[in-house]
Amino acid sequence: MTMELDAFQNEWGQWVAKALPEATTEGHMRKLAGEVVELQTAFGANVPWSDELADCLLLCLSIAHRHGISASDVMRKKFEVNKTRTWGKPVGGMYQHESEIKDKTV
Repeated sequence: MTMELDAFQNEWGQWVAKALPEATTEGHMRKLAGEVVELQTAFGANVPWSDELADCLLLCLSIAHRHGISASDVMRKKFEVNKTRTWGKPVGGMYQHESEIKDKTV
């Protein structure tokens, strides 16, 4: 799976560099913020939202590619960190690890 994601990230990143040569990381991040809103809106309206999810994922891959980050490597590392954390009870359906909860009460 890692090689498949890395290969796709590289293919996508090269395409973006050619198709959108003036795009910037900051521009990708602003576009990502808008796509997250579209994803939330589509999900909340109970309409198909997989294309919006794909837009978000592709923008994340673009950002990673642009900075030489392997998305599969950093996701694996973060997953390993998350497995060691203690998770609090969800609030509004959202989980946080306990250090985040503690930071907000200080």
